[in-house]
Amino acid sequence: QKKYNYRPEWGAENSYMQFAIWARMVSEAGTFYPPDVIKQYEKGETFPSMVGDVRFRPEDHQLIRPVVIVRGKAPKDMKNEEDYWEVLEVVPGEPLMQKPGSVGCDLGSYT
Repeated sequence: QKKYNYRPEWGAENSYMQFAIWARMVSEAGTFYPPDVIKQYEKGETFPSMVGDVRFRPEDHQLIRPVVIVRGKAPKDMKNEEDYWEVLEVVPGEPLMQKPGSVGCDLGSYT
């Protein structure tokens, strides 16, 4: 942040986190072969993120993550140009998602 005079944004954290998780799964699989890497994701391990622990659901490979509930701020209430909202709460994401298979998703075999 000091080096570039720019505060990292949420999208940058998401990109970094996804790449770091992928690199770890490749390392644990011992290969770049996609089916073996996928099996590592499907173990259901949790990973830290800016909003709390996240994991990939094995049934459909969806990322399960907390959901941040916010309320926007009026310009007069903003402390600086990046102070857009107030965080009201962070809720578990899984209860808000459709259940695996509810939309007919069938991933099929690995190859």
